Amino acid sequence: MRSIVIAHCSSWYHFLGLYAYLNSQKKKYSEIHLIHEGFLQKKAKIPTYAVSIFCDNLKVYENIDHLQKALAPKGEIKQDVIIITTNAHPTKLLSITKKANSVETIQIEEGIGSYGNFKQLVLARLRESKGYKRKLIALPKIALRELAIKIVPHLAKKTSFLMFSRDGKTINNEVVSSYREALHDLSTHTDCSHLDISKLVISSPFTELGMISADKYTKTLTQCLGDISGNIFIKAHPLEEHEKFKHLNLVTDEIPVELLILKNSQHLKEIYCFSSTAIYTCHLLLGITPKRISELDLFYKNFSLEQRRIIDKCCDII
Repeated sequence: MRSIVIAHCSSWYHFLGLYAYLNSQKKKYSEIHLIHEGFLQKKAKIPTYAVSIFCDNLKVYENIDHLQKALAPKGEIKQDVIIITTNAHPTKLLSITKKANSVETIQIEEGIGSYGNFKQLVLARLRESKGYKRKLIALPKIALRELAIKIVPHLAKKTSFLMFSRDGKTINNEVVSSYREALHDLSTHTDCSHLDISKLVISSPFTELGMISADKYTKTLTQCLGDISGNIFIKAHPLEEHEKFKHLNLVTDEIPVELLILKNSQHLKEIYCFSSTAIYTCHLLLGITPKRISELDLFYKNFSLEQRRIIDKCCDII
């Protein structure tokens, strides 16, 4: 009996990793059960149907509870199961599949967060559960829960499908190649305007995270890059409010930045960004080395040593 796949995605980038892994295996599964959840009240547009080529039957759910009710109301999955998720310890999915013949977990890229330390993991879980209002009272509970998850042993076989080694020193070239191929495949499923863009700023949600005011952010950006109302375009982060860019050239297409760059690579000469996943996806998947705006990069100093290694390896600094 062929395996079934249970996958969890809350962003287009997660879906890219899912597609990359499935495509790399060169096999067809009996079923793929895909959980397509939102993140911080926003739901990414992803072509879920694209993974149907890897299975006989594709089913999509809004959350894990919906999957459990439909697939295993009594926890009685009997097949061999492959769980594909960005979470290194997907405890809820493991509990749903505890009676399966066998279970293997595949960790795909969350992004730069995949290489963070325990402190960053706890803060990320806090943001996910409380939105942008970080309440100190919730920290101990979340920290204890995540610590317990790390300590409790799991019987499932674990495999990482990440572009870097855990210490950030080594590039996993086979995984990078799989992601690159997946990016080109998925570009055929996404409409994107061909824009005459020579310079692009990949923005970050510093304002939305309460790290800097919108006015100070755009003013400092102008000081760093000069007149950004001219031929420089802004690609906002999915969590950013567009109001602060009202006097600037904003790319309004709601598509992933990697696809935007891929579709407009013949015109692009310079890409500016901050510490983010986009730095190494541009470098590894698109062959473009972006320039990191260090003066306004409010994330870098809080990154782990492993994350900074990756960032430094894949960008120039201005």
